[in-house]
Amino acid sequence: MKLRSVMIRIILITTLFAVLAVYAWQIEGQAASPGKERYMVGQREIIIGDEGNTIAGDYVDPTPKGIGVKTIYLAFTCVSNRPLFNEIIPAFKEYWFQKTGERVRFETGYSTLDFDKIATLVNGEPAHVLISTSAHDSVRRGYETTRWQQEANRGVVYSTPVVFLVRKGNPKGIYTYADLTRPEVMVVHPNPINAAGFWPVYGIYGSALRASELETGRRDKQAAQELLRAVEENAVYNTSTSKGAGIQFLEHEVGDVLIWFESRALTTVRKDDSVEMVIPPNTVMADLTVYKMKKIKNGEYEALINEFIDFMFTEDSQDSFAKYGFRPSDEKVLSRHREFTSLDNPFPVDYLGNATQLKKELILDKWVKINNARKGLKNTTKYEVRAIEEDVADGADKESITGDVYTD
Repeated sequence: MKLRSVMIRIILITTLFAVLAVYAWQIEGQAASPGKERYMVGQREIIIGDEGNTIAGDYVDPTPKGIGVKTIYLAFTCVSNRPLFNEIIPAFKEYWFQKTGERVRFETGYSTLDFDKIATLVNGEPAHVLISTSAHDSVRRGYETTRWQQEANRGVVYSTPVVFLVRKGNPKGIYTYADLTRPEVMVVHPNPINAAGFWPVYGIYGSALRASELETGRRDKQAAQELLRAVEENAVYNTSTSKGAGIQFLEHEVGDVLIWFESRALTTVRKDDSVEMVIPPNTVMADLTVYKMKKIKNGEYEALINEFIDFMFTEDSQDSFAKYGFRPSDEKVLSRHREFTSLDNPFPVDYLGNATQLKKELILDKWVKINNARKGLKNTTKYEVRAIEEDVADGADKESITGDVYTD
């Protein structure tokens, strides 16, 4: 009897380990965070190097879970949901069913861009596919590039540059980032303490680096910082989102120029004839690159995921991105869409440097100091930035990264 009890316990323990092993095998591919640093910016906590759950997407897949139904978990950034939800995902589901007879469903999540945070868990599950700006070091997060990285598009599914939205007729004559420094020009962009506001700062600062390099062969960081300071003297931001900045500019008629993504600007000018778009020279590009989870051991799943990635590069899918204001990476498709005019010396965000270092030094250091020191304006908070925790990875104490930040 005693021997029988021992054997039952051994069987139960063995079964438990087997179940855990299978679960671990299924989710393998999600890398651990490389370490976290936490800072307080005013009353807001900033986490650098964190990862976690995405914000739930508004796509509800009508295909229910069930035996024989495969689920693709997709995380994305930079308002790519409309072409994906409305056209590309439904088209792929139909394509796959016609090809294999199998049903596929999608669960999606918006991956927040909070400094170097890449949210990769969709409803608690690691994303199979991540569409992210090149600002993020996705590879070290358990993801890898695809075969498209070797193609002319470098794995970029689509792009959108940072542009200006101005009043009809451009009465202030705003064409370059330098024009934003004129005292009579009021500039609107989202608050750079939030993710949407990173990109205007990248555009302003990077445009001066790019212009100086083209002129002298070297990047003049002092000129870049001075341009950022001068533009921010004219800036107003009390909203954390790109959409909120648009409401300020369009509905409340605040400001003379809105620094925005081309994708939003294009769709706006199509239906609002009170504004027009200007593309400045030397502007930053948000290149949306596709990555897939590493070490997908289930061969059938890997084939499905690879096929979905390939599907986003088909002409029909690239046309869908273009329809919603995103520049397709397929040059042939791009040439058919006359709304996308040529760009004058654009640069990818990686041109500015490493993502984490960039956001610490440019946003939390340079921009915060400029913001706190500026005279006047305009509905703007002063920020105190301080470290509040040890680094999770090595336990080393972190010093404040803004030593001489001005505070109230």
